[in-house]
Amino acid sequence: MLASLLDLPPDCNGYIALENVRARVDETSAIVERLPLLDGVLGIAIPENDGTRHLEGPNRADATMRLLGDLVGALAPRPLVLIMEDSQWLDSASWRLIEWILGSLPSLLLILCVRVEEIPDELKSLRRRAETARMNTNRVDADDPARFCQILELRELGEVSIRELVARTLGEVPPHQELAGRIAALADGNPFFAEEISIALKGEGLIAVRDGFWRPIRPLDSLRYFEGVERVIRERVDLLEAATFNVLKAGAVVGRSFSVDALQMLLCNELTSSALGSAIETLLAAQLVRHGVGPGEYEFRHDQIRDVVYSLISVDARQRLHGLLADRIESNQSATAPLEFSALVQHFEAAGNIEKAVKYADLAATQALQVGAFREVEAFLGICFSHEARQQAHGAEPNLQAVRWRRQLAEAHYGRGDIHAQGMAVMRALSVAGQPVPRFPTTTALRLIGRGLQLALQQMVPPSSKWKRPDRRAWEREMARCLSQAATVDYFELRYARGMCNLIGAVVHAERVGPSVELAAASSRLGCGLSFLGWQGACDYFISRAERVAIALADRAVHSHVCLLDALWRVGRCDWSMLDRRLDECQELSTKAGDQLGWCDAQGIRFWSLYYRGDRSVLEQTALALLSRAQNAGNIQQEIWALRCKALCVLHTDRPREAVDILRLITSAMLGSVDLAAQISAKGALALALARVGQHVESIEAAIETLRLLRELRRPTSHSTLIGISGVTEVLLRGREAGLSREYDQWRDWERQALGELKRYRRVFPLGGAQYGLWTGVAHWLDGQKSQAIAAWNEALAIAQRLSLRQDESMIAAEMRRRRTDG
Repeated sequence: MLASLLDLPPDCNGYIALENVRARVDETSAIVERLPLLDGVLGIAIPENDGTRHLEGPNRADATMRLLGDLVGALAPRPLVLIMEDSQWLDSASWRLIEWILGSLPSLLLILCVRVEEIPDELKSLRRRAETARMNTNRVDADDPARFCQILELRELGEVSIRELVARTLGEVPPHQELAGRIAALADGNPFFAEEISIALKGEGLIAVRDGFWRPIRPLDSLRYFEGVERVIRERVDLLEAATFNVLKAGAVVGRSFSVDALQMLLCNELTSSALGSAIETLLAAQLVRHGVGPGEYEFRHDQIRDVVYSLISVDARQRLHGLLADRIESNQSATAPLEFSALVQHFEAAGNIEKAVKYADLAATQALQVGAFREVEAFLGICFSHEARQQAHGAEPNLQAVRWRRQLAEAHYGRGDIHAQGMAVMRALSVAGQPVPRFPTTTALRLIGRGLQLALQQMVPPSSKWKRPDRRAWEREMARCLSQAATVDYFELRYARGMCNLIGAVVHAERVGPSVELAAASSRLGCGLSFLGWQGACDYFISRAERVAIALADRAVHSHVCLLDALWRVGRCDWSMLDRRLDECQELSTKAGDQLGWCDAQGIRFWSLYYRGDRSVLEQTALALLSRAQNAGNIQQEIWALRCKALCVLHTDRPREAVDILRLITSAMLGSVDLAAQISAKGALALALARVGQHVESIEAAIETLRLLRELRRPTSHSTLIGISGVTEVLLRGREAGLSREYDQWRDWERQALGELKRYRRVFPLGGAQYGLWTGVAHWLDGQKSQAIAAWNEALAIAQRLSLRQDESMIAAEMRRRRTDG
């Protein structure tokens, strides 16, 4: 029946059901060989959280999903269906893994069961992308796993299905049609409600078997008191003896699943082992709980039963039971399997032990950040912040902790692509650390000079031994991380001076720690920043040192970051051969380190290098791969960048209308964004796309907005702004040629600003020389200065040929041919 419902392939030989299991599997291949295949059902044991769904962090889920990846990889050669119950509890990192599996294994049908009232953001995003994929059949992002996704909203059960369900619940005897209809009406199509009502009717003796059917023993109108499932459950629970009810309450405190051992620990002073066993048998008979997967393990038949029972526990009893359980879990922790942090947070907080709740929320946030579960980082740190004021602790350690929490929150925001939130968090971290971000240019300049002198002095005189104390090292490490985060925000906001000030500060603090991840990251970023000043020797020095540190640490993630930054500055310099090699290294290292964002960053740079070189043969494939990975990474900023690459692909393959749609989507999504470079490039490209579809008024408005953004740009630090600047320049010059300038008094001022921005750009990035020559030549030609125009074009053509800018070369050559024909 399942195969026909889901339209499974005829050779699909089984499905995997993942639910309610807590066994840990280490040898995947051996386990797969031993898996039982019974009537097409392939059973697999996967860990489950213990009812801590509102704090389900990456600890247990990450281990689960890694195991899932191994299992699916081993089973991939044969078609199979994988069903995951309660998928609303998966963390954000696990959702990314699911998307990867969905896009990587064509032999797999993946079914995720999610409660409609608890749909996670990741599934909402997947749904939006799936709907967009169905509406747009000519999409460039054909590799997006969302195109495989189908969302099925399960409707209420009809009377026939309710009748079958009631029959299974009550036994082999079917219910009379009149009874089934009444139960269906009371349950409103909800299968759990139907089961509960049936059990309650049977338990209270309100129905009986007569003439081969279950029938009511009095008129059906009397059944109207079943107004809701909570009332039904309460009425069933009220029938329990006190001892049995206490066992049920203890199980509710443990979670959806619980063990006899946990119950004995919580109730050791109230019940003997035999009394406990008797109580459990009573609960099984009452169908309030059922057997779990292992001996001595049980679970509530439904979460709503557990929720109702939990609500009936008094506050004092609840705190006491949570405290006992938390102490038990804590005492059983081991260094080799720290998988219970989220449970400890929940139980200690419920027990009123704020100190330990914060302690384990801190540890859980750190682990979540390590595995990329950024949404969960925010949740755990939110607990830390909510109790921070109550701690009222003073001194170096609490201050360091407060700074670290805010820095970790900034990193989580960066991982999700929210640069504005990242900037706010890191500003708070630096304020707590006593180094607030300077607000005035003079303050920035003075701090830049001071930190520059510190850095120069440290290159000549190694830091003193006082920095080697553990407390000092921890503080310096944290400050290096905070300042690096601040510099990242400054880069996107195109605040060059403040960014360099923060980068120099990050290196100063990191050098005091010695060879470390912080030193490698900060040094490579500083080297990249110095390259924008043309200080090639200093750039090579810091990037080489960063790479030596990364290699010595054997840290693939930071090594890939060094390679990425070494490639980034080479784009503007058109050093293509070294750039390609560095990107290959970066993506290889990122893949080995499991760094999805690092891979996407490198792919973005690869796209731009191919775009500038005019390599159309692989340009679209590169954009495809980038968009697919960016959407899977769950990073909004990466997705915007990837969509911008897609828009440029379609714009330069004579599909301007499609480019307009994408660029409008991007610009609307970036309202309020601090990523000024992305705004400039997207808005300028939109102006050009609108002009090519004949929407000149909107095109000019977009061009004016781009020029306004460029006035905020003090120094070009992002190569991608070239797209926006050249796009606006083309709109204005082509518009003058078409006679549009007569309607605007400021047209010539706009032209001068656009050409001035191109000139300023090429002073920093040689990459812009050919575009500047192209449009300067067009301006000369329109002014009647034909000889100057031809000279500018010849110079630009030589630059394009020397730097292997084939796209610019073809544009310049086409312009020269056109003018010769017109002239």
